[in-house]
Amino acid sequence: MHVAIILLRTGVAGHTRSGLTVGTALVKRGHEVSLFVSRGADLSVVASSDLRYFPVADLPDRPSMDLLQALGQLHASQPIDVVHSFNQRGLSEAMWFGYRNSVRVAHTLCGGPPARDILDVPGMVVFTEEQRRNFAHRMRSGTAGPLVLPNRVDFDDFAMTLNARSPSDRSEFLQKYDIDPAAPILMRISRVKPKYERSVLEGVAAVQALNAAGCRCSFLHIGVVQDQASMSRIAEAVRTANALSGTTIAASVQDEATNAAQWLPLASVVLGAGRSAIEAMFAGIPVIVLGDAGFSGLVTKESVAEQAAYNFAGRDVSVPLAPEDSVARLVDALRTIWQHPDTLRELSKFTQQWASENMDVHTGVPKYEHLWEHLSPPSTRQLLELSRFSATRWGRIHLARIKRSLGV
Repeated sequence: MHVAIILLRTGVAGHTRSGLTVGTALVKRGHEVSLFVSRGADLSVVASSDLRYFPVADLPDRPSMDLLQALGQLHASQPIDVVHSFNQRGLSEAMWFGYRNSVRVAHTLCGGPPARDILDVPGMVVFTEEQRRNFAHRMRSGTAGPLVLPNRVDFDDFAMTLNARSPSDRSEFLQKYDIDPAAPILMRISRVKPKYERSVLEGVAAVQALNAAGCRCSFLHIGVVQDQASMSRIAEAVRTANALSGTTIAASVQDEATNAAQWLPLASVVLGAGRSAIEAMFAGIPVIVLGDAGFSGLVTKESVAEQAAYNFAGRDVSVPLAPEDSVARLVDALRTIWQHPDTLRELSKFTQQWASENMDVHTGVPKYEHLWEHLSPPSTRQLLELSRFSATRWGRIHLARIKRSLGV
C-alpha cells in the first residue's frame, strides 16, 4: 500500500513526530510511505528519518496549491492508496485530492481537544477518549465516531535512544551543568514556550522548597527555545533558585535538546505532559503530570486510565490550581516518592509495562491498516461541508471551487 502522509506546519512538535513514527512503522510492515512537509520549516526531525519527503509551499490562510499539485504528480507516477494527515493544515486539500482521484483520506487529530470547526473526515483517528467525547456532539446518528488510537511511540527505536549514552557520558553531562549526581533528579523535557512554561517554573519552585526543607534534590529541564520571553523567565527562575540555595539545584539546558530523551535515564521522577510523559513511562520512570491547569497527579495503577483519557496532559483538573497550591502538591508527591523506595520501584515497573502494552506504535499500525481497508473516498456531502470547516479565505476558495465542479 502506498500511503501519503501530510505533515504541514512541520517542526519538532508532537504531530510531526507522531506522523514520522507511524510512517516508519508502516515501512517496516512493507508499505511505501511518502511524506509531504512544509518548505522552509525546521525539517531536522524529518531529515533524521529514512523516509522519503516532498517539501511544499505552506502559506498561512491560503490553500496549498503546491500540495495539490505534488500529490497529483506523485499519484500519476506512483498511485497513492491512502492520504493520511497528521495536521489540520492541508486536510481540505487532501479531501479535494481524494475526491477527484477516488483515493481514501484519513486524519489523526494530534494535540488537545478538537477545534469546533474541524473538518468531518471519514477516517478520523484521535489519541484520547477526551477527544472522542468532544467530537460526539457532531456525530451523526448511527456513526461510530472517531477511532481512539493512542499508539504513537516506536519503543524499539526509543530503547536505542535510552541506551545511546554511556554512564560516563551521563556523568560528564551532570558535571557540565554542575548537577549533584548523588541527589535525585526531577526532569522536565519540553519546548520553551508559554504553553509549557508553567510546568518548568513550578518544577524549579518545588525543588527549591524541598532543598530549603533539607531534602536534597535537583531539577533539570531540557528543551528547544521557541519563545525568548519564556526562556528569559525560566532562566531568571533558575538563577534565583540557585542563588538562594547557594549551589546549583536547577538547570535549563538547550544545547542538548535535539535528542533530549537520551538523558532520561538520569531522572528519578519526570514532570511530564503528553508525549514526554509516555516516553518516561516506557523508560520505567515514575511520572507526575502537570499541565496548563497545574498539578494533576502521579501516574499510578489507580489514576492511569483517567490520565490517559486526557493524553497525560493534566486536563482532568476541573478547576485550574493556583501556582502555590500546585507547587505544594508537587512537593508533597515528590517527598512521598523519594522517602519510599519501594513505591518508586513499583511505579517504575508498572509505568513501563503499561506504556509497552498501550502506546507502542507496532500494536497500533494494524489498526490503521484495518481503518484504511474499510474506508471509501471522500463523498460529495463531506466536500460541501468544507464551509463548516473554516471561515478562512482558503476555506472559502476551496468551497467555491468544489461547488463549481459539482455544478451546485
